[in-house]
Amino acid sequence: MSASSPPPGLPGVHARRVIFIDLARALAAVFMVYGHAIDALLAPSYKTGLWHDAWQFQRGLTSALFLMLSGFAFSVATSRHWASHTGTSPAWWRRVRRFASFVLLGYLLHFPAGRLSEVKYAAEPQWRSFYAVGVFFQKDLFAESWGAMAETLRVRSYRMYCSAKKLTAAPGLTLAEFRVEERRLRRDYADVLARAEASPHADLMEQVLSAAKAKLGSARRQKRTE
Repeated sequence: MSASSPPPGLPGVHARRVIFIDLARALAAVFMVYGHAIDALLAPSYKTGLWHDAWQFQRGLTSALFLMLSGFAFSVATSRHWASHTGTSPAWWRRVRRFASFVLLGYLLHFPAGRLSEVKYAAEPQWRSFYAVGVFFQKDLFAESWGAMAETLRVRSYRMYCSAKKLTAAPGLTLAEFRVEERRLRRDYADVLARAEASPHADLMEQVLSAAKAKLGSARRQKRTE
């Protein structure tokens, strides 16, 4: 029997897989889906109180669970072929390329413009959000007071700004359609806009929305003159 092959009948191991890691991954995926679904569908009036705060805390554990499981999976996969990871072997380079591809994908998802030709129109808040991707995020990136907010308000205010940024990047919207979506956005985050502590993100959102409306208005005027 090779050192890398699990002994027959070992509980929790089947065909080189560790069953408890697979089950925990499935549980984390369910938590992630239901967390995003509830956050998107729950009315703002219900996003307050002790039960919502407890749910937000539990939801925050999902990312920690994914990180922990990634560490487990990395440890199991690496320990089986440890010799090939002690130097710059083909296996080592494959992992470096995979890591780099995920970092690149993360930045592309937060690209400050819908097209490369629109990069020159990107405002400073959009570039700040671009640089805030993943592990490079700093709690005081947008404003020093943001890190001092209560957890629930901090999360809500950041999501408000991200939602505004996504709205400005939506393709094919007319100025009228944009204003309809803007009003919906303001209704969804009325609780955040009413809080003085969230004013840094509210100001950033206003800058992003104003720049987008000015651009759409300019495009409409130019179309009328053609």
